[in-house]
Amino acid sequence: MKSEQQPFIGLIGCGWLGRPLAQQLIVSGHRVLGTTTRATGLSSLLAMDVEAIQWSLARQAYQDWLAASSVAMLDACRQCDWVVINIPPKRRDLKITYFMANLKALCSHVLNDNPHIRLIFVSTTSVFGEIEGDVD
Repeated sequence: MKSEQQPFIGLIGCGWLGRPLAQQLIVSGHRVLGTTTRATGLSSLLAMDVEAIQWSLARQAYQDWLAASSVAMLDACRQCDWVVINIPPKRRDLKITYFMANLKALCSHVLNDNPHIRLIFVSTTSVFGEIEGDVD
């Protein structure tokens, strides 16, 4: 009987949501790519067997897509079957024009580089406004 290979999953943003998701995917037998904005996050992702890259989406200027870190991240994403984008806006230093332009460009780069990729965007902040408690 032929065994199917698990999809290679890229997690752009391994913070409070992405890190536990990466851990669960690894336990489930997936190969996982993960990005982190901090050098200290690299070692913890590598310890979990995540293929880790330090990368950050620019929030106060247009992204330099030719910078070595952006090129490395996009090269790695080309190999993925799924990419989950989980980048919160971090309101303290947010310039919405740049953030949205860079986020759209990221999606375009990922989709154009691999037309068979499945892309998921996760919004973890301000989804439900002032609603408190459980939401169905």
